[in-house]
Order: sequence, then C-alpha cells, then structure tokens
Amino acid sequence: MKLLIADDEKITREYIKYVIEENTIDSIIMEASNGREVIELARSFQPDLILLDIRMPEIDGLTAAKKIKEERPWINIVILTASDQFKYVQTAVKIHVQDYLLKPISPSKLMETITDVLRQENSVKTDANGFHDVIQLERNLMEALIQGDEKESIQSFEDILEGIINANYSVEDFRKYIIELTGVVTRRLIANQLSDSSLNELKSEFQSSVMKLENLHLIGEETIRFIRDVFKYNRNYYLTPIEINIEKSKRYVAYHYQNKILLSDVATYIGYSESYFSRIFKKITQKNFSDYLNEYRLEKSKQLMTNNHLTLAEIATRVGFENFSYFSSVFHKYEGIVPSEYRKK
Repeated sequence: MKLLIADDEKITREYIKYVIEENTIDSIIMEASNGREVIELARSFQPDLILLDIRMPEIDGLTAAKKIKEERPWINIVILTASDQFKYVQTAVKIHVQDYLLKPISPSKLMETITDVLRQENSVKTDANGFHDVIQLERNLMEALIQGDEKESIQSFEDILEGIINANYSVEDFRKYIIELTGVVTRRLIANQLSDSSLNELKSEFQSSVMKLENLHLIGEETIRFIRDVFKYNRNYYLTPIEINIEKSKRYVAYHYQNKILLSDVATYIGYSESYFSRIFKKITQKNFSDYLNEYRLEKSKQLMTNNHLTLAEIATRVGFENFSYFSSVFHKYEGIVPSEYRKK
C-alpha cells in the first residue's frame, strides 16, 4: 500500500505510522504537513490512500481533497477531523471521500478504516466477470491523457480492451462501460483545464455512434478513434504558453479580419508589448504579422471571388482592405497577378 499521511502535527503523523508498523501492514509511507504538499504528492507519489486532516496550513484539507478528486478520482481519501469540525464531514461526503476518522483516533478504528478502504478497492479490481486490475489500467489511461501522451493513451486503452475481451463481457456491458469511461475522461480533461466544455459535443457524437455498434472490436476501434480525436481537438492545450498566445493572435485575426487591425490591437489582446509580439510571432510562424494578416485576407478574398454577384471592390472591403487600389497592389505582390486576372482563371 502507498499511503500518504497529511497532518500539520508531526506527533499525529508519527502516531499513525507507529500503529501501521505495529500491525505489520506492507506499505510505503509519505508525509505532508500542508495542503499544497498533499496536492503535489498526490500527483507525484500516486498514493492508494490519503489520510487527510481538515485543518491544514496554506490549503485546507477539504479544498485539497476536492482538487485531488478532480484530478485523480481513483485515489482513496479518509478525512481526519476533530469533534468541533464534524460539521465539515457533510462537505467531505459531497467530494466523494471514502470515510472519515474522528480525533483522537484509536488504533483499532484506524486499522479498521484502512482495512475497509483497501478491501473495497480490491473488490472493485475484481468485478463480476473476473477482470483484474481494471482500476490500474484506467489510471494509466488517465495519466497518459493528462500528460498529453497519445501513444501511451492508446496502449493503455488497448490493454483495457484485451482484458475485457478475455473476461467475456457482453456487447451491452462493454457499451455501458465505454460510455461511462469516456464520460469520466471528458470530465477529467475539462476539470484539469486541458480542454473546455465544448469537448462534450465530441463525446456525445462518439457515444451516439457506439450505441449503434454490435461488436466488441468495432466499439474498441471507435474508442481508439475517439482518443485520437481528443488529442487532435486538444492539441492547443499541449502547447507552451507563448505558442498558445500566438494561436490566440491567429484566432483574433480570424474573428476580426474584416475590420481594421493594428499590430498594437493584437499585442494588447494577448498581453504583450508590440515589439515583443512582433518578434515572437515571426520566430514561431516564420512570418511577419503583417504578412500573415495580408495572406489570411487574400485567402478569404479568393474564396469570395467565386461569388459573381460581388464586385472586386466589394470583396476588398469585406476582407478588411481600406480601398480597392491597395487591395489590388497587395494581391499582385503575393499572387503575382492582379485580382481580375485571378478571377478569370
């Protein structure tokens, strides 16, 4: 068992360790003395169980528990609370913690609670079909998704699929499982700010298609396609902060190209100085911002040229050029011919 004891009082941590060692539970134990440490260790240590005091410095225990459950819902948490803090237990239940212990904690109650939590986890790991270690495989999948590792995410799901096929799941049971799993995946990515709520649309489309499939392998293939689509959909969330801001500047152009756009407008929009934005935009895109803007507008103008009801002057205005003469000169510079010749072609 990997156990994390989180309490700001060293004597309490030592007492819990002593009781566990006396009962000869095979365990690896880490300690945290404040809420921030708890959250960080939950990520790096990946404990099976956290014994978490409500009253913690920096970040209180309930806030830490909520954050951990959002990021890693499979981690078991038992809240430690004094009698005068019992009113917080209701909040803890809403966060889906496994149990609570009232201080002062008797050795027998401590061991009973730990044993119960571990027994529950083991019973989940072996379901009615005899599929072992599904919880660990789901953990692997979620970690790979959170880390942005597409190859490992697909491998983790293929391991789940192999176990389910060997366990003789029915198509109906597998379908229900996949719908629940993809729902959890979507919620976790959104909670971790690795995506936004519009990812739900992608999930809904996938789940609708799964409902029509009558073969385990086809459902598996469709789920792998969903995982790949999630990575395509969320590729911006795995960029550096600077790359994300450059993508934001491109989106600004896409939304406002019909209007007058100044370099200062876009720099202000993403929170950069004009000189820094100009330099970093060219470094990442290999283009000056003015060239990017002109090329974007010209592409839009070429799309509009298929509409014979629009004059070239009207098209120039629609894509953000102040007058037709300037539009024509820019078009010739980038395309090598004037707009009227391009339209004839």
